[in-house]
Amino acid sequence: MPRAIEFSRPELVEQIKSAYESGATQQEIASMTGVGLKAIQGAMRRAKIVTRRYGQKHGHKTSAGSTPTYLSWYSMRQRCLNKNHEHYDRYGGRGITICERWDSFANFLEDMGERPEGLTLDRVHNDGNYTPENCRWSTKQTQAKNRARRTHCIHGHEFTEENTWIEKNGQRHCKTCWKLRTPR
Repeated sequence: MPRAIEFSRPELVEQIKSAYESGATQQEIASMTGVGLKAIQGAMRRAKIVTRRYGQKHGHKTSAGSTPTYLSWYSMRQRCLNKNHEHYDRYGGRGITICERWDSFANFLEDMGERPEGLTLDRVHNDGNYTPENCRWSTKQTQAKNRARRTHCIHGHEFTEENTWIEKNGQRHCKTCWKLRTPR
């Protein structure tokens, strides 16, 4: 981007500075102003607008590591947005999205609060998106009851009423597989 952004449009530099100080990311500022990301970064550097260092905004990501709350937010984003994540197919790949408000960790923290010890981020409705109304901090036991159930056994047979045997502890078994491995 030419240096013109600094000299011919001082109002844009002020807009960039104001937006950044109010918590907008460089990407958000670029989108908001219609100016490319590299131009925004260059203008900020030339105008000596200090960019945040680790944890300066919310204190949850430092050079020493990240807090459990930040890790929950980051992991949620990876599962839904990163196609290379090992569990993307169970989240983003099946249409689970994150509300726009939670693009910012500060907003996530404001809505959810600090992650209590021993709890993890859980969606109330397993097929619903990550939103303040659909998320809570839960135990692993609660989450285990709130997961998508498999529709087929590991050999591809459908779990239907006729083809399913359920133990007292709730574990399901495929009758077809049971018949195939039981000697007659």
